[in-house]
Amino acid sequence: MEVWTAEIAGKPVGVFQAALEADAEEYVRAESFTSELASLESRGTPVWNGKDKITFRKANAGERSQWEKSYAAAVEEGEIDAGEEDWLQWLIPVDEDEDDEEDEDDDKNK
Repeated sequence: MEVWTAEIAGKPVGVFQAALEADAEEYVRAESFTSELASLESRGTPVWNGKDKITFRKANAGERSQWEKSYAAAVEEGEIDAGEEDWLQWLIPVDEDEDDEEDEDDDKNK
């Protein structure tokens, strides 16, 4: 498996795993990925405006290392199962959704 970097208008935004270049292209073109990008904000600014080109390339060593560390932590914390391939590591700060913040607050108050 290769690790790939998704870019928007030339800016790296996330790192993911895919076996082949065709799989990486399918990943960044998938409605599930583009709709997530369209709904996210980074520091109060939309991550994707729905118009800028989304591209991908093989991840560099630093991006690959960041993805591997994130993946290992997700497995250790039980967020995903070992061997699961669908893991995306953001390379940008992603603002938390208010619903997510409320869920975290509810968990803390239990």
